[in-house]
Formats: sequence, C-alpha cells, structure tokens
Amino acid sequence: MLPAGVEERGGSYFSKVDRAEMVYIPGGVFLMGEKDSSSNPVARVLVDGFFIDKYEVSNASYLRFVTATEHARPQYEQRRLPQDPWKDSRFNDPSHPVVGVTWEDATAYCKWAGKSLPTHAQWEKAARGPDGNNYPWGDSPASEGNVFRANFSQMVRPGTQVPSDGFNFTSPVGKFEQDTSVYGVKDLAGNVSEWCSDWFGPDSTDRITTNPKGPATGVARILKGGNWQSISRFGDPLASAKVQYQKPTISAWGLGFRTVITAK
Repeated sequence: MLPAGVEERGGSYFSKVDRAEMVYIPGGVFLMGEKDSSSNPVARVLVDGFFIDKYEVSNASYLRFVTATEHARPQYEQRRLPQDPWKDSRFNDPSHPVVGVTWEDATAYCKWAGKSLPTHAQWEKAARGPDGNNYPWGDSPASEGNVFRANFSQMVRPGTQVPSDGFNFTSPVGKFEQDTSVYGVKDLAGNVSEWCSDWFGPDSTDRITTNPKGPATGVARILKGGNWQSISRFGDPLASAKVQYQKPTISAWGLGFRTVITAK
C-alpha cells in the first residue's frame, strides 16, 4: 500500500503535491561509511523502505512552491553580496536544479510538499545500493578519457573552469545518464550537493545501525554528493560515502536538495 503522499501512474511513482517522480528504495541492510575512516567507519546499516525523488528539486518545482507559499526566492552570496540565481542565466533554466537554498529553505519546501529531507543513511543507501558501491554507477572513476559520468569540475587551476563534460555550471537534472544508482536515482554524484536532515557530528565506532538519524543537536547539517564545482582528484567529493557539512543558514550556488517520503 502506497503512503498517502505518493501515487502510481503508468508504472512510475509521483508525489502528489510537488508532482516529482520518485523511486522506491526497498528496506534492508547496506554498507555505509568510508573505508579506513575512524570518524565515519563502515558498518552494516538497516534502513526501512522509502521513496526518494528521482531527480534533484528543479527550478520549476521550487518556483511552484514559492508561488504557492510566498516563500522567499533562493539566493546565494558572491563577493559578500546576495545574488538571485533566477536572474542569473547560469542557473535559472527551469530544468536545472535549484541552487541558493539553505537547509531551512529546503525544510520549508518539504513541509509544503508533505515530504522530508533524506537522512544521511537514506541518501547513502539510494546512492550506493545494498553492496556499498563507491559511486552511484559502481566503482569506475567519474571520468575516463572523454567519458564523464557526472557533472563536476575539470578546473585546471583556481578560477579556471573547463567545461569538458559539456557544462560550465549546473546541467539539466538527469542529463548525465551514468550518474544513476542501481535503483534508478539520478545525479547523486554531481550537479549540486544535497542537504540531508541530519546534524553533523562525530560518529563513533558504535554507529547506530537501524534507521540512524544523526546527533540530536549540532551546528551544521550534512551535505551529500559532489557538485559542478567539485574536483574529483581532491578528496574525491563525488564518492557516495563522502560527508560534507554546512551551517543550515548557508546558501551557495552549488547547494540544492531532493526529498523523501517514508514507505510506512
């Protein structure tokens, strides 16, 4: 039986309010965490079934939210000045992911849509599958020769963006076919980094292994996935196990989100 916020049409799932296509992630155990990491150790983690957006929330979807609720438009800061991405041709295409949203903006969208941000564990399971793949597509590197599996930076030196993958900035959601997890979820490695619901905090070797939700309090929220600015050779931010974090009031031109609905 589908949860109240999800409907099935033509063999696919959609959320009823924001009309986003969703993918069902079955409950079960998966490998979560980074190999050889003491702060984020590998563990077998059980997550109950849930539905997750197939694509990152787009400008078109976020505009419907802003129109319905009169919520503030997204903005990012550049040279200490606020900028409106919807007035910026680099980011305002309706099919591109919304950027310039804080964690608080993302949770306001979720409240309107009857959804929530994914937990760190939900996001990572959707990206890695049951076997703990390094990337959504498996263990192959993000680029090989002229093949680019995700939208990320080919910057050769600071300030010099090289669009070898076809895009200087964000790309339409779902554009990179290989940036797809075993469940069919798109853009989990690149395009924009995504807010999760969890507070960031040091994990212990006694990681909670059933539906973990992170620390009860904190000063920063977890971000998952690389973005169009990420440089794969520096710490491999595109790897699905990688953990980033920011204060929930921060917005940037590389930050977006996607949402979930629990199956129960």
